[in-house]
Amino acid sequence: MSKLFFCILYLVISEFIYAAEQFHINVSAGLSADNIHDTSFSVKTILDFPYGKLSGVFTTPLTKPAANGNISLSINPFPWCTLKTGSLSLSGILQRLINPKITSSLHPVSARSVTRAIPEIKNRTSQLRPIGAAIFLKPQLFLRKVLLSPFITLYGDENTMFASSAGIEYTADKISGSTSVALSTYLLEQTDFTNWFSPSDTPLPVYLPRTRYFNAALETEITGKYAGIYFGTGAVPSLFGGFIPWFRNETFFSSRYLHISSAIFWVPHTFITSDGTTISKRLEISCTPLIQIPFNQWDTIFKTGAALFINISSHTGKFLTGCDISTKHIHIRCTAGWTNWQFPFKPDSVTSIPIKASADFSFFSFYYTVSSAAELFLAGSLHTQQKYTFSAGFRPIGTESIPLYIPQTRLSTNISCRDGNMYSWDLSGRCSWKIHNRYTTIRVYVEYTYKYTS
Repeated sequence: MSKLFFCILYLVISEFIYAAEQFHINVSAGLSADNIHDTSFSVKTILDFPYGKLSGVFTTPLTKPAANGNISLSINPFPWCTLKTGSLSLSGILQRLINPKITSSLHPVSARSVTRAIPEIKNRTSQLRPIGAAIFLKPQLFLRKVLLSPFITLYGDENTMFASSAGIEYTADKISGSTSVALSTYLLEQTDFTNWFSPSDTPLPVYLPRTRYFNAALETEITGKYAGIYFGTGAVPSLFGGFIPWFRNETFFSSRYLHISSAIFWVPHTFITSDGTTISKRLEISCTPLIQIPFNQWDTIFKTGAALFINISSHTGKFLTGCDISTKHIHIRCTAGWTNWQFPFKPDSVTSIPIKASADFSFFSFYYTVSSAAELFLAGSLHTQQKYTFSAGFRPIGTESIPLYIPQTRLSTNISCRDGNMYSWDLSGRCSWKIHNRYTTIRVYVEYTYKYTS
């Protein structure tokens, strides 16, 4: 029975790979192609049926004679079993097998929880991904008011990467958590890294042979209503023999008026990820304190906070502070800070002071967004970059009773300037339809984008 199952799975994967290779077709358009105009058209379709989901996207740049697309399929033959194939992306512990470092993106007015120690494989159609296949098994058991969900995940793609994960997820009355272990193997092509640094920090060019490498990770997390903690560790192959360990920790504390989150990541030596990215040795720390004050009588929430990210190994860091006011129909957010500075506050070629303000308005089925961002670069000759964004849309209320010819629409434009002179401008429009009955739901998205660069 198992041999028959894997044979069927292999045939499905083969057909998807063949379809993806044949999906690269040529398209001719009646527009002249030049170096400063870029126009694209895309169609995305998602079909939900009782035992799965089928999604696909077709994109063509109208100023170039080429097009591409990808599809993905998800099937649930049993409530505890999920089969996926097509254009897939890894998330959770499987993604941290590839790149375990913490994010350097700062969100000073957003409350963050801890990372969940579970594998995730998502259907992706927004960009090209290697064709792959995955099996996810997750039965559910009840034990004295505790929901236990052991899981096993297997994944493989056309780039000869294979990954597996096993663990357990549990949910009780006021607490939840998960523990998992993951392994992966991948084939790294022959590469010559001339910027490599040996463990003694001596510049040393390294030639990578075409061979198979292995990664491993172990993670656990516990989350409650007011606090949570995550701990992860793993091993990546060293190009000088053996393995290099990495460690990652995340915590958060939350109350009615205060939320604090932090993260730490450490790896003692530089290593190469499965996609060929170089990650240097580092000790990174981030912290985000947030104060939120609700005004229930006015249906309003006020937030103010700060976010700090420091790479102690390279003596660089980022800092942002901001405030946020949200009501039933209006949402206003402002942030300012200092990015890519060096200790002790010495600017380099990429040091800048970013300032951003945005406002969202929604009334009935209509919504509007206006934002303005400016960035002052301090190194060398002072210069600024500005970006202005405006978008408007229509979102029907009571979709079931809205006629099919009235779609949900969105129109947006972005203008980018340098020292007050425009160098980039883009315009995009999007329409989406939703058709559903008792058994199926079909969602169709059509988007047109035009970009001008001087």
